[in-house]
Amino acid sequence: MTVENINQKTKAVYWPYTGRSDEYGEPILGDPVEVNVRWEYGTNTSQLADGTKVSKDATVFTSVDIPTESQMWKGALADLPDPLVDLFVVKDTQKMPDLKSKKFRRTVILTRKR
Repeated sequence: MTVENINQKTKAVYWPYTGRSDEYGEPILGDPVEVNVRWEYGTNTSQLADGTKVSKDATVFTSVDIPTESQMWKGALADLPDPLVDLFVVKDTQKMPDLKSKKFRRTVILTRKR
């Protein structure tokens, strides 16, 4: 286990945003992917790179790139409920390299899907 993925013992599922929306303005998402993460709940305001302020309901630390506007759920793929509840939307992602710029630590800012 490396520093980049230490303490990532929680399972999460995300549906990657494809970069398009349907005729109703809803995002079109790819197939679900299970990843190991460290999930921290906490409601406050976060400022995005463009200066926009957004309400933050959770922060996720992961070792994979997750596109903005993707959707996430805390839990394993095998445990997905029907219907889906407690979904989050990825509002911002940050990718910080190590000193040699060979490995990255990724932080994902989430808001609850309304």
